[in-house]
Amino acid sequence: MNKALTETQCGDFSIPQPKAEAGDAAAVPAAPRMSKLMIGEMELQSTETLTKDGAREETAKYYHVFENGACYEFALKVATGVETDEGGKHVDREEIFKRLEKILATVKINPAPAPEVTASTPAAAPVTPAQ
Repeated sequence: MNKALTETQCGDFSIPQPKAEAGDAAAVPAAPRMSKLMIGEMELQSTETLTKDGAREETAKYYHVFENGACYEFALKVATGVETDEGGKHVDREEIFKRLEKILATVKINPAPAPEVTASTPAAAPVTPAQ
C-alpha cells in the first residue's frame, strides 16, 4: 500500500527488473503485458512479465487498485523448470495462477469511513437602529 501515489500514478506500472546475478547474463525478460480484470469485487490493473534463464521460467503478475486514497499492489510469482527424464514434473503456470487469483479474490479492502462534517450557520450580526 502506498498513500503517496495518485490514482493515475497507481495505474502506471513500475515493472521490477530481474536481478542479474554473477554468471546470470542469460536471463532475458519478455515485454510486459498489461490488462484490466475483475477479481472478486475489485477492478484491478495488471501486468505480467516472463523471464527465461535456460530451462527456468519465472512468471510474475502484478495487480494494482486505487482505493481509499491509496495504491494497493499485489504480486504473484511462479517459477518453473522444464520436465526432465530425472523425474522433474511439468507445472501448469496458468492453473497455478488461477488458484492464486481465487485467493486474491478473497481480499477485501474496507472503505475508509467518511469524515464527520458538522455544519454551522454564522451568527447574525446584531441590528442597530438607524439614527
